[in-house]
Amino acid sequence: MPQIVSHIAPAGITALALAVKVSVMVELLALADGLGAALARARVDLESTRAFAWIVIMLVLVLGFERGVLRPLHRHVERWRTSQMPMSPAGHT
Repeated sequence: MPQIVSHIAPAGITALALAVKVSVMVELLALADGLGAALARARVDLESTRAFAWIVIMLVLVLGFERGVLRPLHRHVERWRTSQMPMSPAGHT
């Protein structure tokens, strides 16, 4: 069972990025508030600086969640792999 984590974790990271893109797109097209709606208003008002700022905020949130939550969780779940790796003759892994 632990071996499957190697495949599930990258899929989870990809799914997170896709989910964020879809939710922002829904807000962009259909809602009056939220990150996507703010991005849409900036785009309509031709305020590219504000639009890029919203994009950077979205990237920071996604990367922060991935590196702050998902990667440590992945390392914790896969700690069995590093503990069972054979040592090379020189003592290096």
